[in-house]
Amino acid sequence: MELFESLKYVTEPQKKLRQTNQGLFIKGGSLSEIVQSHVAGLRRGKINFTDKKKMVQKWVKKLTPKSGLHYLVENDFCWTGYIIPVDNQKYPKSNGKILSCKDHFILQDPLFKKSKLFRPPKKENCIATVNFEGQEYQIAAHALDSFYNRSNNPEVSKTPTKKETTSDYKSQSYYDMLQEQKQEEQEKQEEKLQKNKEPRFKTKRDALYSLFELLKRSVPVIRKNKVKQIITYGFKDAEYRYAKKWIFVIEDGNVLGTCYQKDNLLEAGYKLKK
Repeated sequence: MELFESLKYVTEPQKKLRQTNQGLFIKGGSLSEIVQSHVAGLRRGKINFTDKKKMVQKWVKKLTPKSGLHYLVENDFCWTGYIIPVDNQKYPKSNGKILSCKDHFILQDPLFKKSKLFRPPKKENCIATVNFEGQEYQIAAHALDSFYNRSNNPEVSKTPTKKETTSDYKSQSYYDMLQEQKQEEQEKQEEKLQKNKEPRFKTKRDALYSLFELLKRSVPVIRKNKVKQIITYGFKDAEYRYAKKWIFVIEDGNVLGTCYQKDNLLEAGYKLKK
């Protein structure tokens, strides 16, 4: 499929395409426009709108690079889009820096420039300023990294199995043995599904939105044995908030320093603040 012959049908290519040393950078939704042009050229007059829409969706998904979304940054200029291995010298060239949205987050991101939720950070090692409950908070880069990594790599809980012996088999009924085997198979299947499932967030920009939404819904909690924890582990004094199994650690009064998951708030040593 000579899909990229359809680049010639792209309207205002100077606003959507850049030739880089890694290939052709296609801005945002322009990949969909290229596919639509190609589909229209192949099946002009022989395909209804519904079929065309499905075909476009199929090819956009198939052709979206596995490397995912990237930034193209050059001075104050910033695009998000995809890198396609096409060398076409007639398009505007860019020597800008290319960064993976999976591994990086920058406030020049066009999505955040239009948003009123996030503003530039005011403290070192922070990536954004946000407001909720009438107070200004700083989000540390470490907090976003923790949320992104822990959301995408949840720990698989394993129930330790007792080592079987000959006497165990003698004392078990055949039915019990079958039930145990069935349970072991289910646990193996769950573990396999966990390893193969898609990550919750493909980019840190997606994770930041979800992190802020959870932070807004969070409520203050108190950590038991707080002084003991500080003395034993050298932790900084902090305030804590909780929402949907996530603990948010607020340092220095207004910096979200880190976050982590706890299935049971009370068992983890926290209680709701009255």
